[in-house]
Order: sequence, then structure tokens, then C-alpha cells
Amino acid sequence: MKNTKPTPSLFFPESGLISLLLACLSISLASCGRETSHRLMTFQEYREIDHPVPYILRLEQGERGLLYFGARHVFDPADPQIDAIERMWEEFHPTVAFNEGGNPPVLATREEAVGRIGEPGWVRFLAARDGVPVFSLEPEREVETAHLVRRFTPEEVKVFYILRQIPQWRNSRDPRPLADRLENMIGGLSLIQELAGAPRDYGELAESCVRVVPEIPDCLAITREWFDPVPDVRKGITNDISAEASWFRDLHMLDLLIDRVRRGERVFAVVGASHVVMQERPLRRALEPK
Repeated sequence: MKNTKPTPSLFFPESGLISLLLACLSISLASCGRETSHRLMTFQEYREIDHPVPYILRLEQGERGLLYFGARHVFDPADPQIDAIERMWEEFHPTVAFNEGGNPPVLATREEAVGRIGEPGWVRFLAARDGVPVFSLEPEREVETAHLVRRFTPEEVKVFYILRQIPQWRNSRDPRPLADRLENMIGGLSLIQELAGAPRDYGELAESCVRVVPEIPDCLAITREWFDPVPDVRKGITNDISAEASWFRDLHMLDLLIDRVRRGERVFAVVGASHVVMQERPLRRALEPK
């Protein structure tokens, strides 16, 4: 797939003061992206390289530093990657931690944390066990949404967010029925002003899927390939939204991590391996000793 990152437009959604402020913030971040995105690896560059997984980036300046663990997404507590994360955590002695995927709850055991949530759950478990502050690497959903709806329709963005979870839920050991989880997620997304429209409940999801991803007969059977920002073969608009969201998220993660290390922290972060590869050049430029 060629790099599909567009030049950000200057469109302001006419949906009230809050939306206007969010859009302004999104445009500000996108402007930052115009100035700094050349520092990120492009999608075309990424497509042309091979890299190991896990992909580990470690940068230190005296007492401060970053250990950035680029992971495979797994839900098996016995996976060797889970041991590797714990081993590096204990050796690095972080003062702050970050995980991908929002702010999941802290679960009581390794089996629950990894089996239900994956690596984000494991990072939360380790941080709680050792009294280390832990935060999400993700931008605020409202801000990311305000950015995405400048290129895609609100219905497309909402369906993307909903369907993106399905392959992960299918692989997890969470016992809750899929329909219940979808209802909860749709309800949460509907609280965002731009995403208040269809689909408004589980019953409307199938109708929205026909409009947004007509290429797939059953959207509940969707697989990870539909959310690959650099697919060998484009599946649908979900690939395009994923590319734009990944670019926006990479810029946010980059600024967040650099700021924390420059404040003197020892930062331990776990994220999908592709994000570490895409961000490595600017992280090295900012954090390696001159």
C-alpha cells in the first residue's frame, strides 16, 4: 500500500463550541504533524523493511531513559513475550509506565490480566504490583475522532472503532458475550458528539456495516487484515482509517514519551511493534546523547 496520509484540511465542523475546540486542537496537532511527520518512518518505508518482533528500543541518558517494547498482540499468559516484558521491567526499574489501548482495569492475576486484556493488562498488573504510575499512550478519543471526521464520515469512523475490537475480543479469554461488549462500546462511542449517530445500538450495526464495509458479508467475522495500515491488499475503508489513526497516534505517543524522558523519568512503554519501528528515528534524534 502506498502512503495514504493526506494533507490535513482546515475544515471546522459546525457542531457547537466543544466540537470547535476539539477540532482546533486536532488541527493544531495535525499542524505539528506537518512539521514533524517527515521524522516518522512513512508507511511506504515501513512496507519495504523486515524487523523482528518483539522489537525493543532502549535509550538512556544517565538516570533517565526509555525502554520501548514493541510487542506482538497476545492473550496467552504462557507466551514467552509475557516473561520477556516482566524480565525487562524488573531490570529497567521504571518510574512511569505506558500501555497501548486506553486505561484497562487492573486484574488480580497474570492469567486474567493477559488472558482478558493482553499486554496492556500485563503492564497494568506490573505497575500496580510495584507501585509505578501507569498511563495510556493513546490520545483522547474525542480529539482523535475530531481529527478523523475531517476526512471520513462519522458513521465510517464509528464503525471502524467498533469493528477494530472484534478480532482482539475473539482472541481474548474474556467470557462476556460479544453482543454485550459491542453494546457497551457503541454506548460509550455515542457519548462523543461527532459519533452520536448510527449505529446507535447493536441492532443498527449490521445496517451501518452494509454502508461502510460492503465488501464483507458478515462484519462480525472481520479479521485483523482489515485494520492493517499497510496491507498487501487493501480490504476496505477500514485500512484507510487505520492508516490515518496510526499516523495521528504515533505523533501523540512520540511527544508523550519524549516529554517524560526529558523530565527525568525512566519510561517503560509497551505497544505494537510497528509503532516502535515507525517512531524510532525521531526518538533517537531526541533522546540519544549528543
